[in-house]
Amino acid sequence: MTNGAGVCSGILGAVLYTNNCTIVFTLTVNAYYTAVTVQIEDYYSSLSTTPMSSVPLEFLFYGYITPVDCSAQPSIIGVRPNR
Repeated sequence: MTNGAGVCSGILGAVLYTNNCTIVFTLTVNAYYTAVTVQIEDYYSSLSTTPMSSVPLEFLFYGYITPVDCSAQPSIIGVRPNR
């Protein structure tokens, strides 16, 4: 697979919570792009070793410099059905 070939290392400290498919990380470099690649696979049963399908999913994040007068934390707006 050549997707994401320019991304050479992972995000230090990133955590994947498998119970609700949440990735938590903090960007540590301002004004810099960071890529996250996840491979989504589904299996016929918990005993299966070969996935029925496998789909790559890629996200690109950009670290903005926090304004000095910014007192509000970022928030996700909208319905999150898995919460």
